[in-house]
Amino acid sequence: MKTLQMLPIMALIFFTSCGEDGPGGTPKTTVSGYVYEKDTQKPLEDIPVKLVDMGGGALGMAGGGSANSSQAVFVTGPDGYYHFDFEGDGSYGIFTDGRWPDYYPLPGYKSVYKGEHNEISFTLQPKAWLSISVENVNPNNHLDRIIIKLPEGKGREFYGPTVKTSFIESFAGNTNFKVYWSVHRENTPLEIRDSSVYISGFDTTEFSIHY
Repeated sequence: MKTLQMLPIMALIFFTSCGEDGPGGTPKTTVSGYVYEKDTQKPLEDIPVKLVDMGGGALGMAGGGSANSSQAVFVTGPDGYYHFDFEGDGSYGIFTDGRWPDYYPLPGYKSVYKGEHNEISFTLQPKAWLSISVENVNPNNHLDRIIIKLPEGKGREFYGPTVKTSFIESFAGNTNFKVYWSVHRENTPLEIRDSSVYISGFDTTEFSIHY
């Protein structure tokens, strides 16, 4: 019976000791994770991951930042790993802002829960390019028109019977999306079509439209 009576007390001691505070009574918080490339899951090196106190408070020396700074940056190693360990009672967010040439921007913050260990990983999309060749192979007159619509509000319009051209747009790579186009003759839409296109990261995918 004595052993059974002691178990709740031991459990209470164990659980209350898990939530550690710093010397000043502020919660200890850790944030760690990995940065990967989309689809390939390759770890990404030299990617800056930024931790921010959204209220402008100091983060101490987290990630090697200034003791009075509200931001700290950790640059990933060959394994794509990052880590922050700090004390504070603020409101925190973490992000990678995509401000380097090879990867597409990743918008928004991910929330950090203070006083806890946060496992937060990121997946970035490599940049890619789509080259579209456009040719009017059934010319009618100067009222011929084609409207091409692409993701992110991108696209082009071309007029006249002698259209034979191409253009390039950049997108997040390793992505499948649709290209939409409509053909107009004598100001009347006669053909509305779409096609799925997969664009690989760090590459230029070619696509043709003959109308």
